[in-house]
Amino acid sequence: MSQQGTVSKFQSVRRILLQFAALMLLSWVAHAAPTLAPGRSPLAASSIVLHPTGSLVNDWNSAFVDNAGPNGEVRAFATWDDGSGPALYAGGAFIMAGGQRVNHIARWNGTSWTPLGTGLNGTVWAMASFGNELIVSGLFSMAGDVPVARIARWNGRRWAPMGAGFNASAHALIVHRGQLYAGGVLSASGATPIRYLARWTGDTWVDVGGGVNHWVYALESWNGLLIVGGNFSTAGGRAVRSVATWDGSVWSPLGAELIGPVRSMTVHQNELMVGGPRIGGNADVPVSRWNGVTWLPMGTQLGGNVYAVASFNGELVVGGTMATSKYLVRWTGTDWAPLGGGTNFTVRALHTHNGNLHAGGDFARAGNIPVDRVAVWDGRSWCALGSGIDAEARDFVEFDGDLIVAGRFHNAGSRPSRGIARWDGSNWSEIGEGLADEGLAIAVHDGQIVVATPEFGYSRLYRFDGNNWTPIGERFIGSIHDIIVFEGALIAAGSFRSVDRVDINNLARWNGTAWEAMGLQPLALIWALAIHDQELIVAGYYADVDTPADYNVARWDGVRWRPMGPMPNDSMDALVSWNGELYAGGTPTYGSGAVDTVFRWTGQGWTALPGLSIFVNTLAVHDGALVAAGSTTIGVSNQVWRWDGLAWSPLGGTLDRSVNALIAHRGALIAGGSFSYIGDQATPFVAALGPAQTTQAGITEITPSPSAAGRPVLISVQVTGATAPTVGHVTLTGSAGGSCTDLTLTPLDATTSLAQCTIQWNTSCSRSLVANYVGGTDGSTTWQSSESASVTHIVEGGVACAQADLFADGFE
Repeated sequence: MSQQGTVSKFQSVRRILLQFAALMLLSWVAHAAPTLAPGRSPLAASSIVLHPTGSLVNDWNSAFVDNAGPNGEVRAFATWDDGSGPALYAGGAFIMAGGQRVNHIARWNGTSWTPLGTGLNGTVWAMASFGNELIVSGLFSMAGDVPVARIARWNGRRWAPMGAGFNASAHALIVHRGQLYAGGVLSASGATPIRYLARWTGDTWVDVGGGVNHWVYALESWNGLLIVGGNFSTAGGRAVRSVATWDGSVWSPLGAELIGPVRSMTVHQNELMVGGPRIGGNADVPVSRWNGVTWLPMGTQLGGNVYAVASFNGELVVGGTMATSKYLVRWTGTDWAPLGGGTNFTVRALHTHNGNLHAGGDFARAGNIPVDRVAVWDGRSWCALGSGIDAEARDFVEFDGDLIVAGRFHNAGSRPSRGIARWDGSNWSEIGEGLADEGLAIAVHDGQIVVATPEFGYSRLYRFDGNNWTPIGERFIGSIHDIIVFEGALIAAGSFRSVDRVDINNLARWNGTAWEAMGLQPLALIWALAIHDQELIVAGYYADVDTPADYNVARWDGVRWRPMGPMPNDSMDALVSWNGELYAGGTPTYGSGAVDTVFRWTGQGWTALPGLSIFVNTLAVHDGALVAAGSTTIGVSNQVWRWDGLAWSPLGGTLDRSVNALIAHRGALIAGGSFSYIGDQATPFVAALGPAQTTQAGITEITPSPSAAGRPVLISVQVTGATAPTVGHVTLTGSAGGSCTDLTLTPLDATTSLAQCTIQWNTSCSRSLVANYVGGTDGSTTWQSSESASVTHIVEGGVACAQADLFADGFE
């Protein structure tokens, strides 16, 4: 905890959580292939004049989140190597990923999302790696600026069509015996009739053995056979229901017990697993396995449709719409159980990549962590693809000007940082090798970071010497809730009975060699510590029925504990000293009719700061005012609240879950907890409230204009704010064709920064250019994102856009 008096209670006695909510923006974008040019100053005459915005907004921002996941449903995954190493590709119904416009498909390199050119103009259903290209199918008619018919190929730089494509979408793609197959609702490729299943010859799509008589949803390769699953009743004119095999020349049935469409398939332990149909009409068992002779049901009721099946770490994993089964389950050998706590909504895709299982769909949480529709399961825990910390934050402290966070997380900024991490204002970093378990509370003592953590059912304190974590004394028999430094000594408080077999109740002091008691037990449980008027203050509750008391806050006068009562509510859970006065917050007293939960100590008793009835977990001082936060009571939204001396008012938007800790850091108010969103701002577990500058992006120069086909064009973008932005980047998109991504900013003057790049167009037509500034923070200033107005640029000479074969002309 902070030694300035900010105290947090990370576990409320009673808290009511609100339902997860999200609001994302959808947008449109174009195609990428930049050649970066060095910056050029001074500028030639600008086509657009920008005026400094100078506007500040004071609200919550996502400074701690390095990337966000997709903002719409993920429906397909693939692993593909574009020459820079294998990476994960995700496709679906999303427009944004990682704060960038990606248009339905994006690449994850392990730390960030990037677009594939300017993406696609419709939903992706399936992907497959074939030859040296990534094949993508779905409901789109444009891939970048290339007209396509529901299927396209990506070579790492440019999109291209695949023959005449299809007249309807392909739901499944597979490479079987070195050949590419597509199945779906398609019935033609150009003038060639296709009966729902097609094979790519290298130039055209052809029918496969007369195909099937209705839609195909899934394809699998097993025992040298192509397995086709869907909602059909014949294959090649032969009676075959839901699943059929193709050996290259003949269609064959695979049993006759399945009823209903096959929606997904995988091979697990050398057996074929299918999701969707039922055996003999059993509506409760939508997963079956083929043992070589017959179909056998897998377990009992799942309560929904199965859209994805996968084999991972020797287990069968299934995802779909099974709400009663948490949407994602694993086979235990006898029945189904949620995988890692499951997700909070539909799972549509499962894929193994780099030894981990990736789940995609329309969910916002996996287990207990917030994710944006895609998550990674490593066999033990969930991780988001692109976020700040990946689980609950519990406590803060400042150290050497940086913010130290303790909590339940395993990663910070996509780096392993179990239980504790460091934020330098722009980036997360690990502290040593992290903790063996979660971080409960933190402080700074003798110039070193000190953290309390569980240890094999007990609790223990560790200090970091700059290289390693070393224990401070022996284990506590019980839980540590807070730590503080008082008169040079380290104090630990909580709900414990002894330390190394020495009776010490709830409060212990480190004397340099061992933990010792500090007077008689002041409270039955201690949630919070603070220093006020040069005395140590403890708060919690007194529940000892043998020695009842009417107080739940006490002070240490140097010799003994003195009550500060009578108590105004059930439990005091947070303390702060401000303007020479002591404030406490906590839990309302049930049955008393009292609703106030924050109080001021008058010297004789407690007086309420009326109007606030949340469960107060933490108090802090920010911008000259008292701030309270915690979790909701019935009918009251979670909120961070500010006391102006007369009344309470909310700070920013509504939170979807509770706040555990607050700290004033570098002029901003930092909140940590179990929340995922504040208002419509996605900022999982940690958020900053502080002034952010509005910005204005504009395309200010295009030289030459008009330009000529085959000749480079220099494009300049300016971004203005109250001060010149120095972090974030600019993406410049051109439609039709061409873009520059991740352009760096160079300050021109006090308010304006410049980003430049060159593009060469090989075809002539009008280009619509838009610049998008992705904002950020340098640790002291935060800049908001902005988008420029569209600017039309003419390219003259050469072949017109509509007539060009973009894949053959040198990758325009």
